[in-house]
Amino acid sequence: MKEKLLTEQDAQKEITTNEVEAPQYHNPNDLRVIQKQLEAIDEAGKSIEKLNEAISEKDQAISEKDALISKANELISQLEDQLKQKNKDKDEIIKEVESNQSSAIIARAIEFAESEKERALKESQLEVEKIIQNAKNDAEAILKKANEDAEEAEKRKNSANELYLDIVEKLKGYGVQINEILSESKTVKKSITFTKKEKPTTTKDKEVQKKPTVKKEVEETPEPPKVEVVDSNGMNNWNQFEVSSQPEPNEKKRKQTDDEIALAKKLQMK
Repeated sequence: MKEKLLTEQDAQKEITTNEVEAPQYHNPNDLRVIQKQLEAIDEAGKSIEKLNEAISEKDQAISEKDALISKANELISQLEDQLKQKNKDKDEIIKEVESNQSSAIIARAIEFAESEKERALKESQLEVEKIIQNAKNDAEAILKKANEDAEEAEKRKNSANELYLDIVEKLKGYGVQINEILSESKTVKKSITFTKKEKPTTTKDKEVQKKPTVKKEVEETPEPPKVEVVDSNGMNNWNQFEVSSQPEPNEKKRKQTDDEIALAKKLQMK
């Protein structure tokens, strides 16, 4: 590479021989850079040489492998030829043996084949019969279960119908009774009794107390109950109704509340 550079420089000098030479000045840094570039070029050349050597070695190895592959192919071809020859010899031997076999051996072979065929046929028939029997058993079980379910559903249906009819009859009876009660309740008057519960008195209290406890009973005539009956498809007009009446008085004695006392006073004033 150096020789090439020098040759180019010499050619440049020859081209510029007729020109006036100017004084040349080289920066030391430029010289160092040029030197490094030259060294790098040398290293690159060495690397290229090494790569070429490695490529040559690889090419040689490939050539050796190709030679080995070629030998292997030749051996395979020889083995295939030998195998074909052996198969040919085998076929010839078999043909010769078959031609020399006695009729007894052939008959035994045929008999054995027939017996195996018959055995396989019997086994297949038994297997088919077993499968058919299992299918029948499964079908009978399914049919029995379906019949039981149908009978149970029919029983439930009949029970539901009977219960429905029974409830309808009872509701009709209740409707008649409710209508009778509603008709009777128009003339019934309910009373409200207010009872004042006194504390238990001792002997001393009895001596001091002169007047006994008096129960206050007030009867109030309530208004007739409001009855509203709506016809519901001929169900005795008792399905929808509203009854308002005075509550039944509590027979058990209890302490009167302030509201009850005030109400009793108002009733007495009237």
